[in-house]
Amino acid sequence: MFIFLLAGNWLLQSAAVAQSAHGPGAHGRQLVPSIIAETMPVDDSVLSLAPSKLDLNFPERVRLVKLVLYNDTREWVDLDFRYDPRLGTRFSWPVPNLQQATYYTANWAILTTRDVLVRGSFSFTFGSEPEPPSAHKQRAAEELEKRNSSLPEIEQLQKLGLDPAEIIINNEEPPKFEPPFAPLLSPRDN
Repeated sequence: MFIFLLAGNWLLQSAAVAQSAHGPGAHGRQLVPSIIAETMPVDDSVLSLAPSKLDLNFPERVRLVKLVLYNDTREWVDLDFRYDPRLGTRFSWPVPNLQQATYYTANWAILTTRDVLVRGSFSFTFGSEPEPPSAHKQRAAEELEKRNSSLPEIEQLQKLGLDPAEIIINNEEPPKFEPPFAPLLSPRDN
């Protein structure tokens, strides 16, 4: 899936792999039409007050299958989102009182009428003198890149001509799933 960002709106273009007419086992790419989602707050917004709701507007009827909200430290804000199978173009979800944070990010996913999953996100902040979320994200990415590039292991991989970003590290923490798709596992299930 390819995702392209345009200013305050999201231009989402996904490429779905489809069976080619050239015979069994051959695959081609079939482009799905672009979907532009207007969000409120607009991505990278700096607001004076916390929003009381999140709005998503789509140009065609879709099913909203996911809406989650996190702060900058990945603490989940319970929006009490529940999947509703009805098609719609406008979705509005109330937001509980938000604590002051560096920024918040809303992640969403929709299913088109052709059952294509499209995902997107938008970030915002609020307060008296906050910086846009993009400024914080840029600094964090630069710090991470600087820290990672100075590690001896990274330098060894680069000398071998390997891209460290493509290497799987086996002793990482298990992935954390976003609600509402998070399976609840007991310690015995791990």
